[in-house]
Amino acid sequence: MVAAGKRCVYNRVEGSSAPWCHYPDSYGYRASGDVQETATGYQVTLTRSPEARAGQSAGFDDVILEVDMQTDKRVRVKMYPKDVERWEVPTEVLDIENRSQAGVTNSTAHYNVTFSHEPTFSVRVSRKSTGATIFDTSVPGLVMSEQFLQVTSHLATDRMYGLGEHRHMTLQHDMDWKLWSMFTHDAPLNSDWNLYSQHPVYMIMEEDGSANMVLLKNSNAMGVYLDRH
Repeated sequence: MVAAGKRCVYNRVEGSSAPWCHYPDSYGYRASGDVQETATGYQVTLTRSPEARAGQSAGFDDVILEVDMQTDKRVRVKMYPKDVERWEVPTEVLDIENRSQAGVTNSTAHYNVTFSHEPTFSVRVSRKSTGATIFDTSVPGLVMSEQFLQVTSHLATDRMYGLGEHRHMTLQHDMDWKLWSMFTHDAPLNSDWNLYSQHPVYMIMEEDGSANMVLLKNSNAMGVYLDRH
């Protein structure tokens, strides 16, 4: 069953905290041309799929996706609307790009970057030595709009740490559709409320004991849902 307004596929799972509706596989963006190699990685122009246009009329129709291989052990995936000026975190506030390493290639990098075009476009970053997932957007539901951004990634394992600031009762996160909100405000240590500072970064412990970290470089309020499936 598909909810007509948002193109939501109804699929209730008994005994689970999962939402009763999920995005269809074709909800997201499709490549409008070939992936192009750049001096530091890759670039591709994406266009909203018909299902995404029908589900949310206010989104950006055309988006640029850039992959910047900054060092042998660090890669940046950036998405932004085409021909639309947007505010970004200033470089002087969080200077990562200027610490990039020259001459990074697919042969020297410790990670692989691959792309998939079906059913929608997605990018995957994986550890070269083990194949462990670091970042993978193949889950449908990419949304890019003026006041709402949404991206979903597969994780290598459910051993996740980080995100804040909150009162975390355990170091490892609850993955049963747990929501962590990140937006700085002055509040007492009460339940799972967001607190004084914002730390949009998480670490995953992989099966072999290696670890990877992902920084969500964005200064807006965020909500992160965690699910082990």
